[in-house]
Amino acid sequence: MKLSEFICQENNVSQSEVMFLRHGNHTIKQLLKYKATVLEINAIQPINNKYDFAHSDKPRISIVVVIIEDKVNGVYKVGDVEAEGTNFTLGSDAYTRFNQAIEAPSEPSRRFSLKEISSTSIDLAITGWTGRERTTVQRSCGSFFDEIMIESSVSAIAASFVNRVQKAQKDSAEARRKRLANAPRLPPKVEITSTSVVYSRNPDVVAEALHLAKGICQMCYEPAPFISKSTGKPYLEVHHLDHLAKGGEDTIGNAIAICPNCHRQAHYGS
Repeated sequence: MKLSEFICQENNVSQSEVMFLRHGNHTIKQLLKYKATVLEINAIQPINNKYDFAHSDKPRISIVVVIIEDKVNGVYKVGDVEAEGTNFTLGSDAYTRFNQAIEAPSEPSRRFSLKEISSTSIDLAITGWTGRERTTVQRSCGSFFDEIMIESSVSAIAASFVNRVQKAQKDSAEARRKRLANAPRLPPKVEITSTSVVYSRNPDVVAEALHLAKGICQMCYEPAPFISKSTGKPYLEVHHLDHLAKGGEDTIGNAIAICPNCHRQAHYGS
């Protein structure tokens, strides 16, 4: 499936509002070496450069998809310009040291507000950029924007979601709840084939529901039946009381953590 179609369906935007931004392994290695953040390198962009989300001669970018190691690393909603200056004055001291290390020229720049979006595309593999690594950005008018494809099989999406839940579980409850407060209540739908639709579920909902349950099934009130090999934590499954397919919300208020037996009963019992 085209990455552009996936992102546009998920965020209800036009292709002209989407930018793909690819960072090379060496750049990320240097960035982390100087303890700068990936968020900074995406938020600070030279004015009227090809990376500029608000380029005077191009459509305004509202969604930026960040690609690292041929996988979707993050999806961000582009907000207002927070400040103007240069790439050396707008970031942290660590980011300034990074720019000095790579001998970047000082350029008039903008720092944009970026808000990370919970996207089903995160961690999914992309193809179509191989051999074009020197071209680090693509807009809808780009030479191969429509050739960038995403691995959108149901199995790949399911595996990616498990990884995203595990990452969310490693965050603090405070960080999860802050993201949940700004998350959409109804999950977007993405049509991956003519007969298959997936919901862009929020991994924070699953992680927080499991955290609140504390290893106890919220239906039968018995301890989880076993410990998960992958997480080392009591195994429970998160169930939406009002099903997503029937308009249910992807929120903590509509989710409970229950044992596999109760989960089957909730779906198939009388």
